[in-house]
Amino acid sequence: RWVGCDRQRSTMSAEITKVVVRLLPPEITEEEFRNTVPQAHRDNAKWWKFLAGKRYKGEAKPSLNARCYLQFHTAAQADEF
Repeated sequence: RWVGCDRQRSTMSAEITKVVVRLLPPEITEEEFRNTVPQAHRDNAKWWKFLAGKRYKGEAKPSLNARCYLQFHTAAQADEF
């Protein structure tokens, strides 16, 4: 018997507070992205991580889009974003 099989999963009822912004242009910088986010959302974000993209020349490799991961304090703040 597996340990914890009869426990209810607490993650199913947990609030979703994380947001991923994908498909950002490869050339965008973190500062440019932050400037596009309204101040109210910036203040509500618990943390965020920006991953820069990369533009490859030629068709041998596709470009890598930038993306940003954000976590808010409440699900309502994440929904509003």
